[in-house]
Amino acid sequence: MTDSYGFAVNDTLQVTVTNTVAFQETGGQVVMEAEHFAENVGRSDRAWLTQTVVADFVGGSYMSAVPDTDV
Repeated sequence: MTDSYGFAVNDTLQVTVTNTVAFQETGGQVVMEAEHFAENVGRSDRAWLTQTVVADFVGGSYMSAVPDTDV
């Protein structure tokens, strides 16, 4: 069985640990790449939405967790 991107459900991923910082907070914001996700599941009253409001994103849009209530 494959998803819409052609990845098999039982695919494996090899992770190589380096001394590179994966996520770095700057001014209260954490940015990470998360392209080609398989599913977007909201929880309670929270959801990840595609947006283009904040400048300097890479690609056609970015995902933002909303509502942003600092919780």
